[in-house]
Amino acid sequence: MQFVYSVDKEGVYLYSLSDRTTKLLYPTDRVFINSYFSFLNDSILQVGHQSVMRSGKKERKVYSKYLYRAEGDSVFVTDSPPFIVSENYDYVSDSIYYLNIKTGRMYISGIKDFIDYEHKRLEIKTKEFDRNGNIISEHDTSFAEGGTIGSSKGICFSHTTKHFGERYYAESNNVDGKTIVTERGDLILKEGNSTKILLKFDGVFDPKFGSGYYNPTLSNDGKKTSFQYLAGFLCSNGCVYEMDIKTKSKEKLVGDGFFYPLYSPDNKLLLLFANQRQSKGGTWIKDIYIFDVNTKNKEKVGQGENYLWVPINKIIFTLHK
Repeated sequence: MQFVYSVDKEGVYLYSLSDRTTKLLYPTDRVFINSYFSFLNDSILQVGHQSVMRSGKKERKVYSKYLYRAEGDSVFVTDSPPFIVSENYDYVSDSIYYLNIKTGRMYISGIKDFIDYEHKRLEIKTKEFDRNGNIISEHDTSFAEGGTIGSSKGICFSHTTKHFGERYYAESNNVDGKTIVTERGDLILKEGNSTKILLKFDGVFDPKFGSGYYNPTLSNDGKKTSFQYLAGFLCSNGCVYEMDIKTKSKEKLVGDGFFYPLYSPDNKLLLLFANQRQSKGGTWIKDIYIFDVNTKNKEKVGQGENYLWVPINKIIFTLHK
């Protein structure tokens, strides 16, 4: 088995469990966007980067007597509209790439340009490319924002109210239509159209620092889930649990300081993060551990920002009489 992991401003690495070797697949001096880091199949890994935010001004016509501002108030301008205003815009660009981990080849698959005006309106211009770099589609979207401000790895942008606080909402991988989610500390099973609480958090949910059960992952047979527990801010007894979904019996796997469990394809191992800290390059980095579910042994194997097990291509043989 193998897993890939990313290190901001370094690149994507492939770790092989068979011989405990690490291989650099793709070097870069840029910061990765966590949400794009995913496998499309057993060989194609999607990665994404974000450009440094830049600002600019843009003129527009106002067909009103008043100029309405982001603060919610308005200023009288003229009795004879329209008039020209110069507005400040923030520009952020996401670049998405496809990387073949077997050949090392990669190509850009898309670019998303975000234009944010005073945290009121967000415009997204999307371009998609083929393997030869030719544009195959373009489309624009625009929507109003709630005005709350968020940031990702030093780059500021706006969030709608819907997205604000997603740090404490988590969703597992999907196995045969089954998904584990966490909402306000509770562990919830979603299967088809049904929803039921697997584990109720009996403490006080802390929306600022986090508490309860979260970061769930499903075993690849859909029978078990592993997840992180945090009692609350400055509270001890944090740990990673494993639960049998049918019986709801849970077992403590490893103690405080470990988080974001991820099952291996054979369900025997977990990838775990520990010791999040700021690196010399100004980005965040974590230690990566391999944890044996049966023996409870753990081994530090590297450090990075994201990790994913390489999917195993399942081949089904059919016997004909």
